[in-house]
Amino acid sequence: MKNYILLLTIGIVFSLQAKSQSIQLEESHWFRNGPFCAYVKSLAMAPSNPNILYLGTYASGIYKTSDGGESWSYCSTVNLPVYEDTLSNTPSLPCWWFGDFFPIEAIAVHPQDENHLWVSTLERGLFESTDGGDSWQKANETLPDTLAVNLITINQQNPDDILLGTGKYFTSGSTQNGGLYKSLDGGNSWTLIENLPNGNTYYINDI
Repeated sequence: MKNYILLLTIGIVFSLQAKSQSIQLEESHWFRNGPFCAYVKSLAMAPSNPNILYLGTYASGIYKTSDGGESWSYCSTVNLPVYEDTLSNTPSLPCWWFGDFFPIEAIAVHPQDENHLWVSTLERGLFESTDGGDSWQKANETLPDTLAVNLITINQQNPDDILLGTGKYFTSGSTQNGGLYKSLDGGNSWTLIENLPNGNTYYINDI
């Protein structure tokens, strides 16, 4: 009788372990979800609300989710830089190559405000929204107009402290406006960190 109880107990334990592993396997798979036919260039989660994410694309602007990725909405594109000629490539190319807007290279969200974010564009500088992407304004009045911003880093303890890694390597073999820029007033003004390499032969990829 004792042996029977022992075997039954072991069987239950193994059954529970197998069920647990099955659940873990089922819940750990990857699946496709989001704006379809989009070449994703950047993605950022709001630190104050993990259900809110912003997604930047190659040529189609910015998308937003408020429910952890279950559904996505298209943000405003007013004031975002537009190509002079639409990227209407031949039909043989993937659909994500079609679009009007400069690539969104990086996105950063204010640590305490899910609706306040900055996005960077390839060769057209930095843009800011304070209403969750419903409107945009240029945020680089003291930066070069053709600045290529690769990344945006916000100090989580002091959101007024922001760093920009800039400069881009082009197929021609040249770079433009490379270096590290810093703001101590929440992006109202920017200064180039002069004691780091900068100029048309440098670009910052990471901080």
